[in-house]
Amino acid sequence: ERSRGLGDVYKRQLLNAAGNIGDMIPMLDAVDSLLSSAKESIYLATPFIDASLTAVLARHYSTLSRLSFVRVMVDVGTRNIPVLERLKALIKNLEYKVLGKYKAVQGGMVKISGLHLKALAVDEKLALIGTFNFKETHIVADYDLGLLFRGKTAQKIWKVLDIIWNAQL
Repeated sequence: ERSRGLGDVYKRQLLNAAGNIGDMIPMLDAVDSLLSSAKESIYLATPFIDASLTAVLARHYSTLSRLSFVRVMVDVGTRNIPVLERLKALIKNLEYKVLGKYKAVQGGMVKISGLHLKALAVDEKLALIGTFNFKETHIVADYDLGLLFRGKTAQKIWKVLDIIWNAQL
């Protein structure tokens, strides 16, 4: 059992107060469950990251290392490319893309396009879409929400992620 922050205590209280509205679990528990279930490949799309992503993925090193690929997409605005490089050194089948464009204008830079999507898709069978970034504040402090999709909907989400991965953005 990993240690839980104060934010996790409040999140569990919120889930308990929500009562009987379905199978609700903390976001990090859902992510851990999906990662540990992977048998073939993973897509992860999240605009912003920090070393928390390393901690989450490192817990699943043996599972992730056996997959055909682990593809991570982040926004052009992220400042944590070193985190991705460390992950790539740790998990040999990990690939990443930085998506988006900025344009120089008078007085600075303007974002033209970028990644806002927050998704984790596993084996074309499961897809978690939500409000989470892989940053410490989202793990210990923020209230994030995600929806888990299975079957045909998860397959469609996988196809969208595949299209984004293969696009020249």
